[in-house]
Order: sequence, then C-alpha cells, then structure tokens
Amino acid sequence: MSSMLTLLAAAPPDNHEQPATVAIEHLHGKWVVHFTVDGEATQCLFDLEVHAKNFAAGQRVRLGLPSVPDEP
Repeated sequence: MSSMLTLLAAAPPDNHEQPATVAIEHLHGKWVVHFTVDGEATQCLFDLEVHAKNFAAGQRVRLGLPSVPDEP
C-alpha cells in the first residue's frame, strides 16, 4: 500500500522566473510536500513523515536545490 495519497497541481501564476522551492508541512494528520517549479505549485500528501521527507529530498535533487540536514 502506497502512502502517497494525492497529487494536486495549481495553475501557474502570471509572474515569471520564480525560484524552485520544496517544503514539508504536517497538516491534519498528514504530511504535505509542497514544491514549486517554474511557478507551478504542486502538493503531495503522505501518511508517514519518513515518506514525505524522502520524496522532498528527491525533489530537491531533481531541482538542483541544496539538501536539508536531518533534524536531531
């Protein structure tokens, strides 16, 4: 059973050349990975924090962003 529940994409805003971003948020018992590429925002929902962190790390690699050190 996969822990990724939903993939949502928003329409890109009118402004151009926005930097790529990746963020993780805990919301209503789910882990949400938010990432933006070329102004297009996408969210992926996960049941487990570890899966969200691994997915976010993969997106950072794909987008050429620096990795985030693990929290203690």
